[in-house]
Amino acid sequence: MRKLIVIMLVLATIFMIGCQNGDEKKDKPTATPVSSTPTPEPDPTEEPTPVVTPEPTEGPKGVNVALDKPYEVSSFTINERRGWNPEFINDGEIECIDGYHYGWTSQVGKYIGVDPSEAQEWVIIDLEKEYTIGTVIAWPRQDTGLYFPTDYQIDVSNDKENWTTVYEKKGDEGSAENDLSPRIIKLEDVKGRYVRFMGTLLRDDDQTHNDGLLMQLAELEIYSEDN
Repeated sequence: MRKLIVIMLVLATIFMIGCQNGDEKKDKPTATPVSSTPTPEPDPTEEPTPVVTPEPTEGPKGVNVALDKPYEVSSFTINERRGWNPEFINDGEIECIDGYHYGWTSQVGKYIGVDPSEAQEWVIIDLEKEYTIGTVIAWPRQDTGLYFPTDYQIDVSNDKENWTTVYEKKGDEGSAENDLSPRIIKLEDVKGRYVRFMGTLLRDDDQTHNDGLLMQLAELEIYSEDN
């Protein structure tokens, strides 16, 4: 009888130990597997390139005091069909519309076979009184830019006899490059009543017509802040 009781106690102890082990296994959390591959870092967001707004081009100060003022030209050709007329040199019209030029051309055929050093053409604007001149703008013809002089200068006078050269330019190749942009010439401490724009090295750009050396402008503008 004593042996039976001992056996029953042993079995009860074993059963209790088994239950405890089962509870421990049940309560123990399952380990989460750790990946050996590192998680890649996200690429940094690129900063957008700032857009630089160009500074506005400062226009000429003052008013165009050459507009519709008396003028003289060294020579001219009037072409009613094409629009060439000396009176267009300072009329405020610049564009070439459907082949019609609102501009001035020197005399066609005047300089054929002539040494370029012997050919000059000019425009004189009478401002009718003395002005302080800040800017002179010379516009090439607005279809091709041809026949804008390679070398040119600006002279001023108060009596149209004694001239002072206030600006010189050499090597302007815009005509060869069909450059339609205006030549904006800034001046300082320049005063005068008469302003002369003179081409000192002319061009023979259109060989198909054999017109010789020419000078052509769509418009000549002169700006002053004087009242």
